[in-house]
Amino acid sequence: MNTVPVFPIAIGGVPEFWGKLRSARVGFLALDYDGTVAPFHVSRMMARPMAGIPELIVQIRDRTNGAVAVISGRPLSELTRLLDIPGIMMVGSHGYEFRYPDGTLETRKPLYVQREGLYRALDTGFRRGLISRLEAKIAALALHTRGQPENEALSMEGWAMENWTPIALAHNLEVRRFNGGVELRCPGMDKGSALQIILSRQPDDAFSVYIGDDETDEDAFRFLKGRGIGIRVGHPDAPTSASGFLPDIQAVKDFLRGWAALAPEGLSGGVTWKREG
Repeated sequence: MNTVPVFPIAIGGVPEFWGKLRSARVGFLALDYDGTVAPFHVSRMMARPMAGIPELIVQIRDRTNGAVAVISGRPLSELTRLLDIPGIMMVGSHGYEFRYPDGTLETRKPLYVQREGLYRALDTGFRRGLISRLEAKIAALALHTRGQPENEALSMEGWAMENWTPIALAHNLEVRRFNGGVELRCPGMDKGSALQIILSRQPDDAFSVYIGDDETDEDAFRFLKGRGIGIRVGHPDAPTSASGFLPDIQAVKDFLRGWAALAPEGLSGGVTWKREG
C-alpha cells in the first residue's frame, strides 16, 4: 500500500521543530555542503547537489530575503562552481573565506608560521607519493581517502596523523579527521566561528538552524547550544552535539521543502550584512 509522505518531515529529537519555526519572527538557515546537500563522490568535483536542492535554496532565499547560508570546508572556488547561487552567504575553507550575497569577498590569511607548516606537510605528502590525494587550501591541507579500500584508507590516515601531528604542534596547526580523510588546518576559524560571525549580523531573536553531517560540523552544533538548533545528517545514535537528526540527504531535501513553505518571510529590506571593521 502506498503511503503519503509526511509534510513537513519530522525532525528526530525535536518534535516541536516546525511549531517553533512557524511562531518565529525571523529565521536563519545554514547548511554544510558535502554529505548534506550533495552526495559524496570519489571525484570531488563530481559531488553535485542532489537534484532539486539548489532550486529549494533559491526558494528559501527569495522567501526569507536572503536568510540562508552555505558553510563548507571546501575552498570557495570549488564551492561556487558546484553550487552557484547568487544572493546568499557562502563560506569556504571553514570560515577563512566569505562571499557575501552582493558578491563581496573577504579572506582571512594564516600566519607565516602556519603557512610554513602547511608547506612542510605538503612536502611530506609529495615524498610519500600521495600528490593525487592531497588538496591544498588557503588555511589547510587535506588528505582524501574516499574510494580507497578500507585497509589502505586507514593506513594513509594513520600515516597522516603520525606525521602531521608533530608539524601541527610546531606550527600552531591542528590535525582533524573528517568523513573521507584527514585535514591539517589553522585553528581559530571553524564552522562554529563562521556561524557565530553570520549570526552576529542577524536579529537576536532569529530562529537559527544549522545542518551538517560530520565531525567538522560539530563546532557549529556546539556553538548553537542554547542559541538555536543543530541537526546532524546520518544515524541517530552517532555521538553529536546536535539536537536533532535527519537520516540522509533525501531527508534534507524534504526538510528544505518544509522550510521553503513555512519559514517566516524575511524582514523588509532583507538581511543586513554588516562587515567587521
